[in-house]
Order: sequence, then C-alpha cells, then structure tokens
Amino acid sequence: MTQSNLKESYSKSSIIGVSIIVLLIVIAVFIFREQFNFNPAVTALSEKVALSESNLNGPDSSFGMLGGSGQYSENTDSLSQDLKSEEITSVIRLIKPLVPLTAPESFNAETLSDKINGKAELYLPAGFKSLVCQRFKISTNSDSKKFSEISEPSSNLDNSSHQTVDFSDKLWIEVFVYDMTLPENAFAVFSRQRREGSIPVLITQYAYQTENALFFVHGHFYVEMIASEPSENGVKLMTELGKTFIEDRPALASKKMEVPDLFPVKGLDLDKESITLISSDAFGFDRFDNIYTAIYTLKGSKTNKNDSTANKTDINSSNSSTTITAFISKRDSSEKAAKLVSEYAEFLVNFGGNKTDSGIDGVYAIEIMDTIELIFCSGQYIAGVRDSESLEISKHLVRNIKSRLDGVN
Repeated sequence: MTQSNLKESYSKSSIIGVSIIVLLIVIAVFIFREQFNFNPAVTALSEKVALSESNLNGPDSSFGMLGGSGQYSENTDSLSQDLKSEEITSVIRLIKPLVPLTAPESFNAETLSDKINGKAELYLPAGFKSLVCQRFKISTNSDSKKFSEISEPSSNLDNSSHQTVDFSDKLWIEVFVYDMTLPENAFAVFSRQRREGSIPVLITQYAYQTENALFFVHGHFYVEMIASEPSENGVKLMTELGKTFIEDRPALASKKMEVPDLFPVKGLDLDKESITLISSDAFGFDRFDNIYTAIYTLKGSKTNKNDSTANKTDINSSNSSTTITAFISKRDSSEKAAKLVSEYAEFLVNFGGNKTDSGIDGVYAIEIMDTIELIFCSGQYIAGVRDSESLEISKHLVRNIKSRLDGVN
C-alpha cells in the first residue's frame, strides 16, 4: 500500500470514529432529557393518589373510595355493568390510613387469566362474573395512621374510637373482589383456595386470615386481601377493611348456605374448616355438580370391608382412627335425587367397582380401588361417604348423615 493510500485509509477511519462518538453523545443527551418527561398515565395516577390522600385527611371526608372519587353508590348487586375501570367507584370503602396506590383494574371471563394466570380455570366453571382489584398504601400523613381494632363482630362499625399504629413504609395491600354470581359459587372458590395455617375470623359466616392476608365470602362476593409483607397490624387493618365491605352490603348477609350446616359436627375436621364445594364434575362424574364435601376423622380400626361381624363399639373405643370424605348435595326434586344416586352407582361399577350389601335400607355400597363408597338419597338430598377403608365406620357416619337429612325433609 502506498503512503497516499495509507493516509486516505486513516482519514476515513477517523471520520467514522468521530461520527460514532457524536452519535453516542446525541443518544445520551436524548435519554437524559426523556427521563424527566413522565408518561401521562403515571402523572395522572400520581395526581389521583395525591387527591385521594388529600380527601382522606380533609375535614369533611373520613373515608376514601376504590378509585378515589369520594362518591359512594348504593348499588351492591354488581361491581360494574360494563367493567370500565373509571366507573368503578363503590367497590370498597377505605378506612384510615389507607389511600389508593394504583388505579382500579377490572377483568371479565375473557381477560381473567391476564391477572391470575394459572388459576382462572378454578373460577370460570364456578360462575365467575367479574373481578375488580386495586392496591392501597399507608398514608404518609402521620395523623391519619389510626384505625379501630376489631375484637368481635358487630352490626355497626364504630369509628369513634381509634388507636394510632406505626405501619411499615413498605406495606401495601391489594384487594381482589370476585363477583361469582351466587353465594354457592363464591363459597366454592373460597373453600378450594383455602390456605394452610389459616385462622378463622368472626366477621362473617366464612372468613379466615393468614399471616399476611384475609379471605372471606359475603353473598355472591369472594374477597381476598393480600398484604406485601406479614404484619399483625396489617392483618388487623385488613380485617377492619373487610368488615366495612360486609357492613356496606347488609342485604347480602341473609344469603347463607343451608347444606354446610347439615354435616354432623362430631368427627368433622376443624369444625367447618374442612367443608368444600365442588361446582362441577365432582369425583370424575360429569353429572355431579354443587357437591359439598367434608373431611371426617373417626375412631375405629380399619376392619375388613366385608366383615359384617365387626363390633360396632370398636368405632368409639378404638385408639386408632381413619379419615373419610362425606358429601351432600341438594337437587331440584326427590325424583332427580334418586335418579342421580342410581346413575352414580352405575358409574362406579362401570369403572371397576363391585356392588355389595351395605346393611342399610336404600344405601348403595360400592367397593372400588381398595376403598368403600356408600351413597343414598333422602328427599331432595343426595349424600354418602367415600375414600374409606372401613365399612363399619362408613356405615356409622352414613347413619348420622341420614338421620340429619331425614329430619330436614
């Protein structure tokens, strides 16, 4: 390469290098300027949160609203007619010291998986209508860090007595309100979602808490409140918030479920905490819907299923125990109940079950997969026990269930 060509090559390289440096400087200046230009949505949300906090601490407003509108609607039958976030202003009444952290979000059957991916299939078959959720934070105003601690349920919310509490600056609470159309549907998802280590809360018929959350059913609503971190004061605050939700909808308090109270109490695990509702395809049978189940732990040895000579007193005197699942469901008529019992018995036989003598009039007994199932009807109710390894213990529980159902009919 000649000296002139070498100089020309160096000259071109220098120009390219300088051009790259200039371009990088321009990009850096652009990024530096853009960091001060906030997205309009972020600016609007910040203004909404500031406005909500101002309203919360104002002289004429002790409560905020889900969405910060300051207006409360008496419409408690539905969260939103068309699920538009800007129109959802009456989902929950806030208490001090909570203020909105985010704008409310709403989801229908088509968009539910966007929020709870992986769990939507539990809600959709159970009558899901809509979900509204929003996050809340603790107000920065120290004077507003007060709330009334719940010690027991009452018919009226007393806000005259408050206690000041220091909350973590990192604490925020997300509220999920599921409209499940019917109380039975709400209970179905509540019971199937039950967390381990839960503690009952006496604010409504079905409610419990964990170290960082509150879950309850009120009418056709299933409500979850989940805090960002475990906190005793946070749980107390969520309990108070849940109580306001319940008391703002008094008409729904009378919509309780009859069937769960029909299970015999003796032997029922954790009283009513073991009761669940399967909304469809219970036990793999496609015609079994709205089936309530309960787990029992009963004393008695696992005697041979076919041993009709087993001493019935062993059920009460044995030191060993066995676990049995009982189930009850109410149908539209006694005729439909009887037909469904017969169809389920045949379903079990078709899957390898063998009919045997139950020793109780009107009660089917099916041996299947090393367990025994007993099923019967009483008026409009179908009922039975399953997953049992002892015929005698199963019969003992069936007699108790049958006695309660016969008393209702």
